[in-house]
Amino acid sequence: MNYTVDDVKFIVETLNRPPFSQKLTLVSFDKKSPLELLQVVNDVFAFLDDKHKMDLRDEASDQTAIRMLQFLAVLNYSIEIDLALFKDHFMAGSTRILYPILKWLLADWPQHKNRAYVAKYLRPPDVPEDFFADPSIVALFQQIGEQQALFKELHKSVIQARGNTPEPKQLEADCKQLDQETEQLVSKLAKLEDKVANGHEYAHIANFGQVLAATNALRREQEEESKLLMMLQEQKDALARSEDELRTAQARLRELEQSDLTHESPMKLLERLREDVASKRHLNDEKLEKDIMEKERALRELEHELTGEPMTEDQVFVLEGEIAQLEREIQALTQRRDQLSAGDDKLQFYRDRASAAERKRDKLREQLDELQEEKKEADEEIARLERELNTISSDQERPRTEAQMKEYTKRLADKAVRYKELRSDLDLAQEENKILQHTEDTLSSRVANADEILTDLERAKGIEGYTAAQNALEGVSKDKEDVDSSKGKTLDEISKIVENINQTLKSKKTKLAPLIKELKNVRQKHSEVEADYLRRKRVYEALVAGINGELNELRESVVGARLSIGENESTFHLLTHLHRLDEIKLQQVLDEHKAGSRGGPLREKYEKAIAEQEAYARTLREEKRNLTETHDANVGQRQMFIHLRRLMQAKLTISRDQRARAESEAFMGLGDESDRGVDRLVFEST
Repeated sequence: MNYTVDDVKFIVETLNRPPFSQKLTLVSFDKKSPLELLQVVNDVFAFLDDKHKMDLRDEASDQTAIRMLQFLAVLNYSIEIDLALFKDHFMAGSTRILYPILKWLLADWPQHKNRAYVAKYLRPPDVPEDFFADPSIVALFQQIGEQQALFKELHKSVIQARGNTPEPKQLEADCKQLDQETEQLVSKLAKLEDKVANGHEYAHIANFGQVLAATNALRREQEEESKLLMMLQEQKDALARSEDELRTAQARLRELEQSDLTHESPMKLLERLREDVASKRHLNDEKLEKDIMEKERALRELEHELTGEPMTEDQVFVLEGEIAQLEREIQALTQRRDQLSAGDDKLQFYRDRASAAERKRDKLREQLDELQEEKKEADEEIARLERELNTISSDQERPRTEAQMKEYTKRLADKAVRYKELRSDLDLAQEENKILQHTEDTLSSRVANADEILTDLERAKGIEGYTAAQNALEGVSKDKEDVDSSKGKTLDEISKIVENINQTLKSKKTKLAPLIKELKNVRQKHSEVEADYLRRKRVYEALVAGINGELNELRESVVGARLSIGENESTFHLLTHLHRLDEIKLQQVLDEHKAGSRGGPLREKYEKAIAEQEAYARTLREEKRNLTETHDANVGQRQMFIHLRRLMQAKLTISRDQRARAESEAFMGLGDESDRGVDRLVFEST
């Protein structure tokens, strides 16, 4: 544990300030002996807890070590070295131990003060373990723990209240300011009243007092009117809320009346609730997640399209041409496929079978959808009934099953038998006690000096003290009687509780009997519907498997036909291109022959055509250069118009919403038609 000069300065400066005020200097603090330095630490402890106010010279060193080290443990001071070594250095007044302790204490003084205050009341009492065998000691220990927990809560609330409460000085200053403002207002009001009563400014007004009273009455009426309007608005809002609640309650009542809950069993309600929860969880885990992923993917695509480079009209025109070309090719291929398959009876036979199987599959799919919809409705009904069961169940407990009821009834019967046995034993003991008490009273009345006679007899017989021992035993028996009486009262209370439970069970059983009967019928129906559903599902799966096999065969035949079509088309196109090349060559020969016969040189003709194409190419390059120079400006202008269009669309939407809201408020009598209007954005040409 090391310390620095800054730490020593901080310790001296803090000890010189209130509440310590020790008037130390660095030199005097450094010259303190180990005992004096330990006394400084003890004085700091004394400001945290009054029991440390003492002179260390009047206390044994062992007691000092135990007291101060225990207080450091209460303050939660962490010791980084061995405890025995720390104790030796601490009692020796080592600066390497005491300076860090003082620095730690003074650095966070309010927290340590609070912890020391709380520790006085939260410190567990030192009770030997042997004493815990006494139930009264255990009860007291538990009571102390409860009181300590209550003290913690109260202390936290007090700290929070102190933190939220302003300081007294600030409150006093606010009160003074309010008093001054009140005096100013009172003086102004007095001046105004004197001016109105005695001033000459209003003397020419006839009946000024009546006018003043009328204006005061008008002001009060206006204030009352504003308050009434506010109250009227609040009442309207409350009426609207009440009507909404009434409609909700009526809808709920109609739903409950239509559901016929009185004939539904609790087990059916519970099963329906469970299935509804399972279906909702499945919907949340799978379907909703897939929908969200699909929506996010579509959103990303739209964002990519919006942020990407917009397509030009030429690109759109090219894409439309490609789409039209592909559609024409698809149509031509479809016609050729129909022509090729027109004479194939076997393929037509499979096609008819496939269409019939497709219709059958659609029909089965519709039946399956209907069954699933019925199952879904049944699940919803079970969930709703289970919610109703939760509302009618007492203490949030579900009704017991028949086996649980039997077991519970058996336990109650055993307890009742045990209670009767104990009750009979108690009655016998009480009767015997009454007889003995009567005998004792009789004997005491016959012999006035029974105690002296008994003492003489005991002394004569050599059993002196027998009567005292007997009296002590009688006192113990009396205490036992009190305990037995309290036990009897407890048993009576238990018997009453058992009777109430039996009555409650009977009433619950009577209410649940028709519901359980209905549950059995519904379970039987559910099993029948589920069996029919599984049977139809197996038939559907078998049909689907057969249809899929036939479809695979048809796909293979179609693939073979498409391959043959592709080969024939390739041959056709090859022959067509060869024929076209031959025609072009023949046309060239004919053109050369004609040109030679006319006497015009063919070279000049080609040179002229080349010159025209070069001039056309130069024109195209010039147009390309102009487009390149103006492309960025045109793109920026287009983006501006796109943003402008979005802005105008947003303003149009807002305007429509405001108009609809204004119309609805005007319809309900809450708005002012004079406030309607539309904000407009006007662009002026410059």
